[in-house]
Amino acid sequence: MNDRIALVIGNSDYIYVNKLNNPRNDANDIECVLSSLNFDVRKVTDTNLIDLQ
Repeated sequence: MNDRIALVIGNSDYIYVNKLNNPRNDANDIECVLSSLNFDVRKVTDTNLIDLQ
């Protein structure tokens, strides 16, 4: 069992501000780096608080 766990969140679509350009790409890049360092990575993109909980 891997004891190195990472949660990567890449939200770019918000209700009250303009959509951001890079969070999804940034999350993908971070996921790759952490995976190469033997982290068990869980990545979510454009999620809301209820789904995240």
